Amino acid sequence: MKVDKIGSFQMFSLIVLFELGTALLLEVGKNAGKDAWISMLMGLIGGLFLFTVYLSLFKKFQGMMLTQYVNLLVGKRIGRLISFIYIIYFIYIAGRNLRDFSDLLIVSEYSNAPLYFIALPIVICSMYAIFQGLRSLGRIAEISLILIAISLATLFIAKVISKLIVLDNLLPIAGNGWERILNEVFPTIVTFPFGEMIAFTMLLPYLSKRESAGKIGFIAIICSGLYLSFTLALHVSILGESIFIRSQFPFLTSVSLINIADFITRLDIFIIILMVLLGFFKMTIFFFCAVLGLSDLFKIKDMTKFSIPIGSLIFVISIAMASSYTEHIQQGLEVVPYYLHIPLQIVIPTILLCLSFLRRNSLKNYISRT
Repeated sequence: MKVDKIGSFQMFSLIVLFELGTALLLEVGKNAGKDAWISMLMGLIGGLFLFTVYLSLFKKFQGMMLTQYVNLLVGKRIGRLISFIYIIYFIYIAGRNLRDFSDLLIVSEYSNAPLYFIALPIVICSMYAIFQGLRSLGRIAEISLILIAISLATLFIAKVISKLIVLDNLLPIAGNGWERILNEVFPTIVTFPFGEMIAFTMLLPYLSKRESAGKIGFIAIICSGLYLSFTLALHVSILGESIFIRSQFPFLTSVSLINIADFITRLDIFIIILMVLLGFFKMTIFFFCAVLGLSDLFKIKDMTKFSIPIGSLIFVISIAMASSYTEHIQQGLEVVPYYLHIPLQIVIPTILLCLSFLRRNSLKNYISRT
């Protein structure tokens, strides 16, 4: 199984786009109200601790993927089972991501379109990206990150010119108490989006300069977390706490209010394009990780053989997982964090890291021989 190496900025771009992804669309943490930005900052700290665990495992096993070093730590039989569980997890989360921005398009622009009509073209595009390989995806991510950064900066300037920002809406800070703030931090924000960096345990081995993995990862996560926190504060200041909490897509709502001299209006279509692009990258990264995992599990060099079956499964899961957008969001907040994210993002990686310390000498000898 051969995958092209990617450069440092390409990896940085993939991580930033991945972290923003659906978190920017759904405004994760908004149940903390006007203090959601504080929850995001606290969640960022937890996310950095989790990435430290993932990075430590990456460094200990000299660039092996999660599905490879888990076999060394717990044995092949249990290791293959854990690897398969992670593959299913990547597929399921990719399906959730596809459902997120498919629902965005239906709610905002295509209210009469069936869900499969929206989701199918996106899955096909993602399959094509998998066929082209990681390096091509990294190159597109570089360009997309620059374009998205310029677009978001332009939208912010437009909001300032439109005089939409009312900083008093953020006051008093922590006026509703710290309980609401902390309830959003764990497990919600720590696991989504930051804990989802578990996917990069499959991709970091393909970084051309592996020694820079930590620097790239920490900078990308911090930049993403700070921007998400800034965005939460910005949208509360524009919409006010009550509208911010009730809105399905606060980012879209705030952009729709931009009005410059009654000439520049209706810019929400641009934010829809940006959100779909971000969601596409996040879904495709999970998709790619699932393909990598299956290729490694069955020792098949041509990983593209799995692209169509896994893509089809992601498509079916996105349609079948919930009967409505409300049910989909409820699952994401009340079920997924506790039964999927915590075990797979926190518990298992922590156990693996502890095992790597306990078996340090034997593993060191094995790795040196291989």
